[in-house]
Amino acid sequence: VVDENDKLLGKKKRLETYKNAIEETKQGIFSVYFINRELVTDLVANCPWIFPNVVIDEAQSFKTYNSARFKALKKVRPQIQRLIELTGTPTPNGLMDLWAEIYLLDQGQRLGKNITKYRNTFFYPGMAVNGYPVQWYPKPGAEDEIYRRISDIVVSLKNTSLQLPPLTMNNINVYMSKDEKKLYDTMKKDQVITLTDGTDVTAVNAAVLSAKLSQMASGALYTDENHHYKVIHKAKLDQCVYMLRNINSPVIIAYHFQSDKELLMTYLTAHGMDPIIFD
Repeated sequence: VVDENDKLLGKKKRLETYKNAIEETKQGIFSVYFINRELVTDLVANCPWIFPNVVIDEAQSFKTYNSARFKALKKVRPQIQRLIELTGTPTPNGLMDLWAEIYLLDQGQRLGKNITKYRNTFFYPGMAVNGYPVQWYPKPGAEDEIYRRISDIVVSLKNTSLQLPPLTMNNINVYMSKDEKKLYDTMKKDQVITLTDGTDVTAVNAAVLSAKLSQMASGALYTDENHHYKVIHKAKLDQCVYMLRNINSPVIIAYHFQSDKELLMTYLTAHGMDPIIFD
C-alpha cells in the first residue's frame, strides 16, 4: 500500500487503509486490496473481516500449522466465501506441508480437521528426540491417496486432465545494418565507442561490456548511470509490429531492459496499437 507520493506505508498506516476499506464496503464501494503475509495477523486482530474472496500468492508460506499467520486466517476462514491458493512449491519439505494449505481451502474436509489426524492417517514416525518424533515418513500408498482426496480442488501437473496444444517455438532472427553492426563490433573490440552526437560510452570491465553488448543487440544503449539511452537500431521493433499485425490473438511481449519497454510503448502506439504495461 502506498500514499499519494508512491511511498510505502508503515504497518499502522496500512491498517488504517484497511479500516477505510470497511467503511467503503458499508457504502457499497468494493475494491481489490493487496496485503503482505506479515500483516495478516494484525489485520485479523484489528479489523472486522469484510473480504469475501481471498487469493493467497505463494501459498506455501501458510504451510506451518502452528504459525500466527495460519491461525489468523483459520480464524476468519468461515467468513471467506471463496479462497484461491497459488504456489509452484506446495510441498517444499514433503507431504506434511500440505495439511495446512488444504485446510485453508476446505476447512479439514479432505485431509482431516487437525494435523494429528493427518499424521496418524498417512505417516509413520521416524527418528525421535526425547520421545517425540521429529521425522515422519509417508505410509505405503499415502501419496496417491492424498492426491486422490484433493484432486477435485487442486489443479496441478499431477492431476489435471487439461490438454494443452503443443508448444511451438518459432525463433526469428533480426539483423543490424552494416553501420549498426560496425558500432557493435567496435564496442566488443575496444570497449569504448563514440556515438553520432559525440557521446562516449565505455565498458570498464568484461561484465559491463557484456551488458552493453546486450543492450545494443536489443536496440538501445544506456549512456550513463541514470539510464539515459540512445537508440542503436529499430530492427526488433519493426519485426514486432510485423508479427503483431499477423497475429489474431492477444500477445504478451517480454522485454529485458526498461529502454525496451519505453521504446515498445512509443513505437507500437505510433503504429496504431494499444499496448498496456503488465507490471
